[in-house]
Amino acid sequence: MSHNRLETLLSNLCYWLVNDTTGFQRIQWLLLSNTHLSHYELVKLKGHLRYLPELMALANQLPRLSYQFSSTIEVFLASCDCYPLPRNIADFTDACQYPEQFEYPGFNGYICIFLIELRNRLLSAEHRYRIVDHEREVQNNLMACSDYVNGLFDRWSRLVVIRIDLGYLKELTVEFDELEADLKRLLANRRHNDTLRYLCGYIIKIEYGIEKQLHIHALLFFNGHKRQGNKDSHIAETIGKYWENGITSGRGSYWNCNDKKHKYKYVGIGLVEVGDSDKRQNLLRAVSYLCKKRTQVIKPRADLQTKLLRKGQLSKMATKLGRPRHE
Repeated sequence: MSHNRLETLLSNLCYWLVNDTTGFQRIQWLLLSNTHLSHYELVKLKGHLRYLPELMALANQLPRLSYQFSSTIEVFLASCDCYPLPRNIADFTDACQYPEQFEYPGFNGYICIFLIELRNRLLSAEHRYRIVDHEREVQNNLMACSDYVNGLFDRWSRLVVIRIDLGYLKELTVEFDELEADLKRLLANRRHNDTLRYLCGYIIKIEYGIEKQLHIHALLFFNGHKRQGNKDSHIAETIGKYWENGITSGRGSYWNCNDKKHKYKYVGIGLVEVGDSDKRQNLLRAVSYLCKKRTQVIKPRADLQTKLLRKGQLSKMATKLGRPRHE
């Protein structure tokens, strides 16, 4: 199961606990009193419990000592600490998938106490504050990145936009400072490396996944008057190979999104002209997705102020009103 799937399933469970108060409290009372549930209540309970053993087992795989995750995952992990996964995982899994049988000893009490603990933490002031703080950060990032992209078009009327994911081989465990060093080296080398020649700007998001572990989603903007727009896939491939073999010395991996852009519903990569409102809107969709994405949030506990979303800087001259674009 991927980190994305973990948060999706967990979000569904948390939404039920917080928003369906009446339904949850009734099921809680029926379970604790050993009263049979109706077909509707049983179906709802099974829908939320069937993935719980997998979620709890997966939580044990996260590098918790080194990193802080999204608020929802942190709340779930804290609840798991209070009520760890039962030793008899096979019986527990069966009980979650077939709760109508109630054969697992102590299942009703255990599951109710765990869900109550999770619900209380979800409703806590600390969790709500972190959610509000995250939303505020998302909106600030979205505004800043949108202004940044529009500022690039104010200066260059034609941009070649590259969308590439940069990571590492699955069998490797890479620390956050290693990734930062590789990323810093990649961006620093743009000044004297033909692969990144005429790079105008970038927006980068650092994420973590169970399968991919630490990885980077990057939007790279090249001067479209200097780089050929119809060769965007080749440009992305060259950058990927440079990351794979040059920057990481064979430890890296990459995914060339430009090579698959024909499969996207909204295409905002490749050659984008300043007057192409559709492509520019689609590009801003991609920017919005990076900014708003709640899943795969990770911050090193040694430095919780680390910025996961990063962008280049436009000079004051570049953003001055009336300045002619580079043609």
